[in-house]
Amino acid sequence: MNTFKRISAAVLTLVVVCGAIAGVATIATRRQAEAFLSELRSTQLGAGGYERVKEIATRFRKDVAESGGTCSQSDCTLTVSFENTWLRRLHVATWTKFGATLLVRNGQLYHISTGMTLYTRERVIGAETILSEKTQSSVPTFRVITKRWGGDNQPWQAIVELTPQATQRERETAFAFNLGCLDKLGGCKDSSDLLPPAWRDNQEHDAMRKP
Repeated sequence: MNTFKRISAAVLTLVVVCGAIAGVATIATRRQAEAFLSELRSTQLGAGGYERVKEIATRFRKDVAESGGTCSQSDCTLTVSFENTWLRRLHVATWTKFGATLLVRNGQLYHISTGMTLYTRERVIGAETILSEKTQSSVPTFRVITKRWGGDNQPWQAIVELTPQATQRERETAFAFNLGCLDKLGGCKDSSDLLPPAWRDNQEHDAMRKP
């Protein structure tokens, strides 16, 4: 009986310790992701982009995705990524990732793609914001496209496209990612959880039928 109690106590202690480690690590990940998102919100396209990208890469070096290419003034690609690793491993939340890719050419930052993704058993659900230079006069400075999964009408994908000419409110909408999904027990459920304003204030809606 005493042996059983000792084993039970040891198991309970192990569970508590693992839970504490997971909790601390998960909170730290969210805080880093929040700091990164703050950097993205204040980053502008154009000249000086290479230096800006190098600053971000240095600050978030532990979260930079491995890349086989080189990074130079003429051509540079930086990808930074965060995920709820511990919650996923403990099977208490849906696998969730947040990150962004920044592209530089000839010293100028010309493209930022920021996204959040849920990997559920049924499908991959996401929300993405693309900030890039306006290439044609007919291209709107801000556009939101949302798509629902035809089978159950679930908010499935949200895409926000904007240019440097977008208003401050539009830019805030575009980068209002819900980073609480990274440390939420049970995880978030659909695209409307990942980027709520895109679904609340969307200007364009595409109904997507199940393939």
